[in-house]
This record gives sequence, structure tokens and C-alpha cells, in this order.
Amino acid sequence: MVGARARIAGLWLMRVLVAGVSAVTAQADALRVPEDYSSVLAAVDAAVSGDSVLVGPGTWSDLDTRTVLVCGGPFISTSAAFLKPGLTLIGVDGPTSTHLVGSVGGAGVTSFTLIAADVGDPIRVQGFSITSGEVGAAVGCASDLVFSDCHFVDCGEEAIAMKQTAISLDDCLVSGNQGSGFASGAIAASFSSDLTVRNTRFESNPRGAVSANDPARILIEGCEFVDHLVRRPVTVQKCNNVMIRDSLFLRNRTTGTNISGAAIQLGSFSVGTIEFNTFAYDSALASSGAAVHVSSSWATVRGNTFYRCYTPGVGAAVYVTGTATVNCQNNIVVECDGYALSSSSGTVLPQSGCNILWNNTEDYWQWPDEVAATDIPADPLFCDSESLDFTVGSSSPALSENSPACGPIGAHPQGCGTVAIEPTTWGRLKSLYREP
Repeated sequence: MVGARARIAGLWLMRVLVAGVSAVTAQADALRVPEDYSSVLAAVDAAVSGDSVLVGPGTWSDLDTRTVLVCGGPFISTSAAFLKPGLTLIGVDGPTSTHLVGSVGGAGVTSFTLIAADVGDPIRVQGFSITSGEVGAAVGCASDLVFSDCHFVDCGEEAIAMKQTAISLDDCLVSGNQGSGFASGAIAASFSSDLTVRNTRFESNPRGAVSANDPARILIEGCEFVDHLVRRPVTVQKCNNVMIRDSLFLRNRTTGTNISGAAIQLGSFSVGTIEFNTFAYDSALASSGAAVHVSSSWATVRGNTFYRCYTPGVGAAVYVTGTATVNCQNNIVVECDGYALSSSSGTVLPQSGCNILWNNTEDYWQWPDEVAATDIPADPLFCDSESLDFTVGSSSPALSENSPACGPIGAHPQGCGTVAIEPTTWGRLKSLYREP
């Protein structure tokens, strides 16, 4: 009898739990465009936290102008969607078929294709191509916002402007966005912002890809930065938590006489790690620091591969200025123009060790007395550098078994010789390259 009562009580409890789950589920709706609403703007306005707005293929350009509170202050914005906390916005056929288009705002009005300014649950945006005459997306003092499989293309100013908030990008494309002002890039992060970018391609953004001033944290991982021909792709100032790793910097250049570091600048008392990246054909055409410029900051530069980087000044791989402290370990620097590592007078001399230096116009560091005994003047034996395959052969000094005191050197493992794998193991990145 007790067992029967227990079973009845258990069934009753199960029904209550199922009913509760069903009630919660019923609160989350899927709002469809154009089936249920004629525009993205209308569907987002009707949605509440937990809802999903599912957008069909097409070009969606319905806009409205409203006054919103951004970090507590009124701001007049024209937008295609005023995002709400807890909302999921999905282009069901992906970014090549689903386009959100903004405009140019009037006097005293800024156009943001998307804008988020309310604090609450995270917002998710997936599967859109986003463009604007001004800014693609603006997020200020708002919910965390996650973009995945989105294309930010041809915005008249920034692709994303963020302030005091957290944004993540994964598997996105950021291309042809103009930026605004002298130093603002396609993604402009400021004032305690937290930016995470993974598996994203940045291409041909005239004022650079990522410009961060006083952010809380910057993480860039598994990305490609290609053909930025005026300003460097990544500029970070005043940030004590920077990680840039496993990324490709290809054919980027700076043209201004005072713009050093054609790929990355870490400056203004920042703290960061730059590791396992590949820098190829990056050039500071009128200054110094063909790839990386560290200015008055603390940095670890390790496990990177530098190939055919150029500067008429100094620092073909790494250029150090100001009160910077830099540790360069386990890098490969090959066929670069100038000293591999250079520092301006009065700086703390960079520390080096276990770097492979080969066939550069100056094979060693600018300060010969600082060359470590473990630095290696030898050919790294790239598998096919002309085809941008920087994996190495089985006899390479970059392999830990051939340089046991150093461990692995450079950004790529063995890819030819006795290893039975495809000739190019870097195929995912190479498939994204576009020749000039």
C-alpha cells in the first residue's frame, strides 16, 4: 500500500513538473518574418525575452528613428532592429541570403542597423549579412551580445561600436568597413568592453579591423586578418588582459610615417600574449615594426612564424619602444627585411631565446650582445613557403625532437617528410586566401 501511494505521489509530481516545463516553454515564441510580421523591425518590437525571431531570405531595410538610453544618456538612432535582452535573432538561410540594411542618419541622428542598450539576458544574432551607411551594430552598457555566422560588410563607419559591454563573434566575416576617425577600426571597443573574436575573417577594412581603447579584455583566436592596406588590423591600448593566438596576418601594411606595427600594436601600458600566429608579407612601408609593435607595455611574443615581412626602419618581426618589457621565445623569423627584433634607445632590452633566425637581411637581433645562446641560425625547412604552407619537414630544427632544449618552435607542426598526411595541413586557412 505504501508503495502504491509512493507511485501515485511520484506520478502526480511528474505531471506537475511536466506542466511547469510546458508553461515555461509556452512563454518562448518563434516569431517569423515575413510569415507573421512584415519586417524584422516589427517582429523584434513584438518579441519578449526568450523569444526567437526567425527571418527568411531577402533584403530587410525597414527602419525607425527613436530615442534610446545608451549608458544612461538619451541617444537618437535610426535602426532596423532595437534589440532586447534575451532575444535570439536568426537568418534561417544564412548571411548570403539574408541581408539587414541600414541607412545614413539625418542631422543629430546616427544610423545603426542593430542597436542594443538594455541590460539583461544575452542577445544572440545569427545568419545575417549586416551593412549600413553608418554603423552596422552598436552596443552600449547592454546585455552580452553574441554574433555567429554573420557578415559585416561595407558599413560607412564601424561594423560594430561597443562601450562597457561584452560582445563575442564566432565564424563571421568583417570586410570593407570604413571605420571612422583616425584610429577607429571595423570593430571599435572602448571603456571596459570585453571582446572575444574566434574563427572570423577580417579583410580590407581601411582603418583596420579591431581598435580597442581601455577595454577590460581582448581575446582573438583562430582568426584571419588579410589585406588591410592603410592601417594595421589590431590596435590595443590600455588593456591588461590581451590574448592574440592561432591567427593569420597576411599582406597587411601601414603607410603613415608614424604608424609602426603593420599587423599588431600593443600599447599604453597593456599586458598581453601574442602566440602561435603567422605573419606573412606584412609591411610597415614608411615606419618601423613590420609585424608587431609593442609600446610601453608588457608582452610575451612566443611560438609565432614571421615570413617576408618588410620595413624600411627597424624591427622586421618585433619592434619595441618606450618602457616596454618584451620576452620573445620560440619564434621563427625567415626572409624578413631588417633586424628580427629591434628596440628604440632607452628601452628595456627585449629578452630572447629558442628563436630560429634565417636569411633575413640582418640575421640576428639589433643588439648582438642580447642574442641568446639558444637562438638558432638555421633554415626551418618549411614545406612550401611560396604556397604559404609553413608546416616544417622532418629534419627541421623547429621540431622538439631536433631541438630538445627548446621544444617546438614556430606556429606550425611537421607537415612533410615522413608524416603521412596531406601535403598542406593548413588547408582551412589557405582556402580563405585571396590573391591580390
